[in-house]
Amino acid sequence: YEFLYAVVLIDRDTPEAISRLKAVPESDPYAPLAHAQLGELYEWGKFSNRDEVRKQATAFYDACPNSLDWRGRMLLREAATPEMAAKYGPQLRSRLQGVTDITLLPAWSTVWDLEFVAVPAGQQDALRARLREEIVQLRNQIHSDDVNWLSVLKGGFHTAGDKAAEREVADQIVAK
Repeated sequence: YEFLYAVVLIDRDTPEAISRLKAVPESDPYAPLAHAQLGELYEWGKFSNRDEVRKQATAFYDACPNSLDWRGRMLLREAATPEMAAKYGPQLRSRLQGVTDITLLPAWSTVWDLEFVAVPAGQQDALRARLREEIVQLRNQIHSDDVNWLSVLKGGFHTAGDKAAEREVADQIVAK
């Protein structure tokens, strides 16, 4: 109830919400969600604090290393250092191996983004080539016309630098 009350206070009395979210004990089952919510609060506005975002993202993924929760993934995408990306990217990749549930597949975008954060600029061309192969394999494995999945593929091809495949998927999205 404390967690839910804190969430209700956001935008009404945000400082109190932050205080209550910080007071959620680490042993509480809602502690990881409190970290995700705090990280979200620290992302923008007058409470913006990049170090806190990183701290909360780390706390969330240390508590839930296999989570594909969108809040946690957004925190990582926004604030990951190369060290964080190298630690949590492989965990997300491992969790996604073999997953075909369309609702979970957008997490691939986070994996790819984290890999680019973790890999030095000089090695990113090789990473793009590997990602392109992986995206083609995923596309062949998961046959779905779900627009969200197609958007993930389109973004993946964009990240991999394959403009022709990106355009092909974009056309497919428009057709759907």
